[in-house]
Amino acid sequence: MANKFRVDQVTTKTGDQGQTSVADGKKISKDCDLIEAIGNIDELNSSLGFLISTLKNNPSPLFSHTPQNILLTIQNQLFNLGSELAIPASSGFEPPIKINQETISLLELEIQLINQDLPPLKEFVLPGGTLPASACHLARSICRRAERSLVTLIKIDPINPYLLIYLNRLSDFLFVLSRSLNIQAGEAEILWTPKY
Repeated sequence: MANKFRVDQVTTKTGDQGQTSVADGKKISKDCDLIEAIGNIDELNSSLGFLISTLKNNPSPLFSHTPQNILLTIQNQLFNLGSELAIPASSGFEPPIKINQETISLLELEIQLINQDLPPLKEFVLPGGTLPASACHLARSICRRAERSLVTLIKIDPINPYLLIYLNRLSDFLFVLSRSLNIQAGEAEILWTPKY
């Protein structure tokens, strides 16, 4: 049986007038809050793909798996998150809820595993350091923007509340991961100096 979600044609020309279709078939403007949120999730996922490409496939005692495996899981979860957004509550369709408390708890566990071996922070950390850590910081800031776009969206259309929580935890995960990547590489953290 053919997969109805298979993408056989890339250039459809259906979006040439500034509109796109969501999962229920409804056409909406590409500048609406829903598409803004979905686009931010897509950009976040792409930034994670770049982050993965900067990492070497070496297991680390600070991770339950290699960072690449954790990030690949997160990329799949972001696709799940986007698919939930693509079926707005106002459409009358019931989206398959894939982001839930268990998803969030697993992410929180990864945060704890990484953070327990990091030195305590006494100052704010400036984004930067090694290429992987810098890519991590970039993904974190995109994640924050995606989170803000969901806050806007939730005011006009009810969504699964776990989506917002997931993005909040993901930005925390990316922050501790950036610190860990710098420390493992022997790169000193650059701390904010207010006098500048």
